[in-house]
Amino acid sequence: MIIRSKVPFRISFGGGGTDTLPYCSDYGGVVLSTSIDKYAYVSLKLNNSKKINVTSIDYDLNKTFNLGNLPYDGNLDLFKAVNNEFKPNTGFNLIMHSDMPPGSGMGTSSSMTAALIGCLAEFSLKKMSREKIAKLAYHIERVELDEKGGYQDQYAAVFGGFNFMEFSKEDVVVNPLNLSQSTLNELHYHLLLFYIGNSRLSSDIHKDMAKQYNIQDNYLERLHKLKYIAKKMKVCLTEKNLDGFGELLHDGWIAKRELSEKITTSKIDKLYDIARKNGGIGGKTLGAGGGGYLLIFCKPKNKFDLVKKLSKYGAIFVPFNFESNGLHTWRNKHGSF
Repeated sequence: MIIRSKVPFRISFGGGGTDTLPYCSDYGGVVLSTSIDKYAYVSLKLNNSKKINVTSIDYDLNKTFNLGNLPYDGNLDLFKAVNNEFKPNTGFNLIMHSDMPPGSGMGTSSSMTAALIGCLAEFSLKKMSREKIAKLAYHIERVELDEKGGYQDQYAAVFGGFNFMEFSKEDVVVNPLNLSQSTLNELHYHLLLFYIGNSRLSSDIHKDMAKQYNIQDNYLERLHKLKYIAKKMKVCLTEKNLDGFGELLHDGWIAKRELSEKITTSKIDKLYDIARKNGGIGGKTLGAGGGGYLLIFCKPKNKFDLVKKLSKYGAIFVPFNFESNGLHTWRNKHGSF
């Protein structure tokens, strides 16, 4: 018997930064995002022993552990934290891998955490709602492992689809946007995704942002502006005003880069400037910033020329589609591991 799970990565359009503490607790945060057809995967197979064999293809690691509580040492800590939560009493082999590299700004670690939870929950025959899985994924990353960041990644990955999420001291509310297929198709036709390298730890950028929260007088105003822009983006989508959406994407990027000097680099600024001069209306780096992936909203007539221009400067075009399923876990009785 093989148990598998897959969890999508996400693209965040607006509101990123307002989903972090203490802002979302003090003022309430919002994020507009969608999941895409790039995934984190986990496969598990019983091995009838008292050992756990874990392989991470992303990090080229293979480790064997005894059953029981596993101490953290910087290697496979996400798996260890999930294992410590479920406390399996039977050995197994586990493989995990992703469609995109860690630290790429797509919520990769949160998607992998959710995939691990889904797989271990199924293995332990423990029924969990999507809300409980997202809450546990947040707790494992932000509390148990003390990785700095917000709430959006875990909820976007587990629930999937196009959502307007609200974060407060009391709760997280995931509001699916009921967009027509024609609106989704047209939005997708305006978007280009590029891998620009320089993958980084978002936790480091979030630590720097947390420092600014306490020392900059205008920091709160910038977060308020990001929240306002995200709300306007939602209205633009529901009203099918895609040009307005693209312009707000640009406004959000200008506001977001003011939160920390680590959010952008000279390379990112150059690529974005080229895009804006060649049909790009708006765009942003995904995640906390500093590298990873660059999203561009452009005029359709310019998109193919824009791909060629950015490719000359080392940006790698990445095709993608929206997806709506979120976390999916299944059993396979006859397939190979």
